[in-house]
Parts: sequence; structure tokens; C-alpha cells
Amino acid sequence: MKNSKKALFSLLCVAFCVVIFACASSGGGGASAPVSSEPVSGVFKFEANDDSNDKGTSKIVMTVADEVIDGVTYKTYKFKGEVTNKIQYGVVDATLTPDDDTLALLKTCKAISFKMVTTDGRPYNVEAPISSVTDWGFHRYPVKTEPNVVQEVKIEMRMFMQPSWAQAVRFSQTRLTKFRIQTFNAAEGGVGPFEFKVWDFKIYP
Repeated sequence: MKNSKKALFSLLCVAFCVVIFACASSGGGGASAPVSSEPVSGVFKFEANDDSNDKGTSKIVMTVADEVIDGVTYKTYKFKGEVTNKIQYGVVDATLTPDDDTLALLKTCKAISFKMVTTDGRPYNVEAPISSVTDWGFHRYPVKTEPNVVQEVKIEMRMFMQPSWAQAVRFSQTRLTKFRIQTFNAAEGGVGPFEFKVWDFKIYP
């Protein structure tokens, strides 16, 4: 009888340890695993858009160049201009439209990343418009910057969130068609000159 109790006790201990190990391996129930897949380069068409369609007077100019950064040649995209207070919600943006192969990756990827440097130290929004949002309350991710400090911006797709005023819509990658790197609007304190440069866009499958 004693041997049977010892055997049962041993089996329960083993089972308990297996459960503990499994929970630890999965992040403890709900925590997402870190993005570890090798990234691939994305191909995008870059455009600069002002707020003239909304009768604003904000300006933005794009400059494209091939630059050697840390020994590697990249195509860089610099955006420079000024946000005015002509309209309260006026913004300017850099729009990134992916080619077909890149878009296919974006619809299932875990994350995106890119390098960014500003001269103004302003915050920016990375916006991910989807067709099911109809009130301009697109999902976004805020990026804080420091003047003249190069940073790698890495965004997991689950981190795109709508602003509080938007009608809630679940984020669906399959509806994604582009990204925007956007200034803050006048109501958010975005008025004034700005300058930022981006390069090295990658996608984590």
C-alpha cells in the first residue's frame, strides 16, 4: 500500500512539473512570444501628401537619395515642411504603398520595422488604414523621437490601435493596403516645422 501511494505521489509530481514547464514556455498564459523570424526587405512607393484637399496650407516636400549608412548603401526618404493651423485637424504624411509581393507579406506578418531620424524631435504616428474604417479613425502607433538620434522603429501588428474618438473596428491585416507616417495635427500640438528621414523597411513573417 505504501509503495502504491509513493508511486501515485511521484506521478502527480511529474504531471505538475510538466504543467509548470508548459506554462513557462508559453509565456504564462496570454503573453505574446517575441518576434524572432528573420526579416525581409519590403518594397514601397513613397509619396508626400499635404492637407490642401481639406483646404489647409501645410507643406511637405520629399527628397530621395542613396546614402551610405554604417557601411551599407540605402535609399533614404526625407520629408520636410510645416504644419499650419489653417484647419484644426490638418496633417501631412508620407504614404508608403507596397508592391504586390510586399502587400502579400504584410497581410500575414508579425511585425514591421524601419530606421528613422528627425531634426525636430517631434512625435509621429504610423498609421495603418484599412477599408472597414470609415470615420478616419484609422489604427495607428505613436513614435516618440529625439532630435538627430537614429532609431529603429519596430511595430508588432497587434500594437496598432484606434484613437479614442473613433468608432471601434477590429484591426484586420487582410484589409491593409498602405502605411502612413503622419504628423500630429493642430489640435494635438503638431503646428510648426518638421523634418524626418526614413529608410531600411523590413517585414517580419
